[in-house]
Amino acid sequence: MVHCVLNEGIHLIPDKLAALKNFPMINCFHHFLPALSATLSLLYTSFMGGPKDLKWGRLQEAAFCNAKNTLSIITALNFPLPYAPLLLFTNTSWVAIGTVLEHVDNSLTSSLSFFS
Repeated sequence: MVHCVLNEGIHLIPDKLAALKNFPMINCFHHFLPALSATLSLLYTSFMGGPKDLKWGRLQEAAFCNAKNTLSIITALNFPLPYAPLLLFTNTSWVAIGTVLEHVDNSLTSSLSFFS
């Protein structure tokens, strides 16, 4: 689809990002987008409190467009090294949860995956 798998890791192909910005879904790229749930928190809070009609206004549109714009700063993911220690960082709030999985190799950390 839009992934480029190299020795250095997994990247999204820059030429394909323009088409993705016109795609109406964003969550399928959460592994590449740190803090996506925080960026979309306004949309999440719009659904809190039980069933209701969603009022899509300026703020909701801005939150969604901001999330789509983060595609242009996508983080490359690395392949896990079997011998490297893993680090798992998590953070939560009332509207978002975030996790990053990294490994340590020669005192340098590299991102393996994000969840948001």
